Amino acid sequence: MSRALLYAAALMLSGCAAPSAPARAVATEAELRPDYDAQMRAAIREQAQRDYGADCGVVSVPDRAINPVEVTGGGLSEYVVSFGRVLCQADGGPTTRWEGTGGDWLQFWSGSGGPPRIILEQSMYGFSVEPGRVIAQQHGTFCEDGAGPNLCLVTYLWNPQTRRLEIASRRYFDGPEDGTPSPVQYDGAKLSR
Repeated sequence: MSRALLYAAALMLSGCAAPSAPARAVATEAELRPDYDAQMRAAIREQAQRDYGADCGVVSVPDRAINPVEVTGGGLSEYVVSFGRVLCQADGGPTTRWEGTGGDWLQFWSGSGGPPRIILEQSMYGFSVEPGRVIAQQHGTFCEDGAGPNLCLVTYLWNPQTRRLEIASRRYFDGPEDGTPSPVQYDGAKLSR
């Protein structure tokens, strides 16, 4: 009798079954990091305090200033921080410290594949998110030969090597002859209220 046949017979007689392969050997990053949202929010608040605490004293980043979005496809949400909702103690209440003619100061954060980090920060009037990119409406001067009262449509692409959103294109809107940009999913003015 062959060894394999003897082994199978011994297992049957002992009432044991042959070991089976696990259904899934690797957990997803989301399963390994159940406290991801709390970690991201804490990192965002700590960075805001480091960046602006010298001028503000206490920097308060409320939950409503931190909005989850999906850009990178990394399995965990990215976050957009609207500084139009961030409070600076030195200003004594709501402030326009991070708002200007170029829109609100926004930071895009990611924590997929490593520690929380800023992947883009810019002033924007608004933006839309598509897989692997952000399309932003920004101050006209952000485009080459642009002027302040006009609009620059900037497309940022996710670069997995640098782990940043990088400029892919800029399109200047000077007036009706240049067409009308598509509406944004996230209006900067609404994100700052």
